[in-house]
Amino acid sequence: MSRDLRVYLPGEMLFAEGAPSGGLYFIQSGKVDVFRSRLGTEVLLGTLGSGEILGTLTVFNGEPRTASARASTRVEAQYMSSASLAKGMDKIPVWAVAIIKDTIARLKFVDELLVQSTLNEKKLRGEGGTVFHHGAQLACFCALMMRTTSREDDGVNIWVAKGVSAQAESVLNLRAEYLEILWNAFVSGGLAKQLEDKKWGAVIRNPKPKLFEDFGVFAQRVAKRGTEDFLPQKMTRLAGSLIRVRLKHSNRPSLPLETFFSELTKDSGRTVPESILDTLIGNGLIRVQDNSVSIDPETIQRRLVFEGTCQELIEADGQMSARPSEEIISKPKNSAAA
Repeated sequence: MSRDLRVYLPGEMLFAEGAPSGGLYFIQSGKVDVFRSRLGTEVLLGTLGSGEILGTLTVFNGEPRTASARASTRVEAQYMSSASLAKGMDKIPVWAVAIIKDTIARLKFVDELLVQSTLNEKKLRGEGGTVFHHGAQLACFCALMMRTTSREDDGVNIWVAKGVSAQAESVLNLRAEYLEILWNAFVSGGLAKQLEDKKWGAVIRNPKPKLFEDFGVFAQRVAKRGTEDFLPQKMTRLAGSLIRVRLKHSNRPSLPLETFFSELTKDSGRTVPESILDTLIGNGLIRVQDNSVSIDPETIQRRLVFEGTCQELIEADGQMSARPSEEIISKPKNSAAA
């Protein structure tokens, strides 16, 4: 196999994303940044140095480069063309080639997670970040993982939540220990209904990625506006009664006002005055038309869960407030070789 020594100065491109895959680079000295550009944002996938190989993700399948590579210092690299490598590949057993291709596919998947997460981070956080931003990031990451890694077990769709904090660490650049606290807030707030499975450990049955994505949007809004719009505690207790009343009369699209107040008083255990009607309407808990009350239990339940989860995130933030940022922010790890 013939090799060609190439030298690159700081800032010089080794290759660009989308360019034809020509071969591998064996880095002899210096540092090379591997990145993708999306929506005006450079997403750093990793930094490679002496002794590492660049270009493995595309050299074996002939696809265009999946990322760009740029010298961050003076770089010396031995270049080996695809044609030269092909001769050597003929001598590798078929099973070994299959393992190589599978590993490459997994690396590409991790890179795509990193890109999507970074773009979500830019959208949700800007330059700063609060516990609500971090909670939104983790929720979006979980939603993506639910869509891509859920599996069927004994006829039930499950998502293995065990180890989610460790998986998210390198993607979100947040410490696994901190992410574990946020995940526990998801569980205690009711967003994540986690169960223990003898075979898989912690799992979510029938995962709902859209619910997690919607919570990410909700948490983003809370990060901007605070909790002023949250239901007062008295309204929160009454919301539970509203759900039970609606479920009790699930065969009826709406309830007459008189029946509504009678049932609400019976369920809550105390007299509910008609003067509270405007408050219930103003908080979006009911709709009134032609002296009939409509209740959407799913909307109310989602709101209670989202607000409750945010309250748990506030508690989590209190646990972390005395800790230095190093215990929250994690340094990015290399994940790709383009």
